[in-house]
Amino acid sequence: MRADISSVVPESSVGRVRLRRSPPPAVLEAPPHCLVVVPTEQAVQLYVREDEFTLARYPTRCPVELALADFDNGETMCVVLLARLARRNACTFERFLNVADPGELRILKLLSTQRTIDLFLVSDCVRRSFRVKNTLAGLAAGLIATLRRRRSWTPEAFLAWRRRIDTLYPTPEALWRSLRRRRK
Repeated sequence: MRADISSVVPESSVGRVRLRRSPPPAVLEAPPHCLVVVPTEQAVQLYVREDEFTLARYPTRCPVELALADFDNGETMCVVLLARLARRNACTFERFLNVADPGELRILKLLSTQRTIDLFLVSDCVRRSFRVKNTLAGLAAGLIATLRRRRSWTPEAFLAWRRRIDTLYPTPEALWRSLRRRRK
C-alpha cells in the first residue's frame, strides 16, 4: 500500500473569493460536516457543508490545507481528496474517488490542470469562500499517468479496498495525521 500527500497550502496564500450564486442543490441537500466536490466545465469546486452553529466557530482568518492521497494495492487504486480548515483536526474532511469511474476520473483530470481551487463554507444562511493555490496538480497528473498503464477495476473491488482503508483510518482526522507522519 502506498500513500502520498501534497504540500500544504501556506496560510499566506489563502485568499477570499465571493460566492456569486447559490450553491448547487447537492450541496444544500448534503448533511452537515460534509465535503462535496462539484466539477464544473473547467474546474473543481469544493464545498464544506456545516450547520449554522459550527460554521460560526470557524475563525475569521481560516487557513485552508489540501491533500491528495492515493492507496494502491496493485489492482485497485483509491484516491482521497482531503481538506483541512483552520488547522483543526475536527475540521478535516475527505472525499474518496473511484478513478475507474469516468465521472470521478474527470475530477482528477480537472485537479491536474487548474491553477487555483475555490473552497466554499456553506450553511443554510451563511456562505464564506476561499481561493487557494492548487498544489495538487502535479500529484493528480502523476496519478493520471499511472492510470493509463492500468486495467480498470470493478466498483465492488473499489468498495472492498475502500472498506480496508476505512478500517485503517476510521476518520478523516486519522487519515490526515497518518499522511502528515509519513511525509516527515
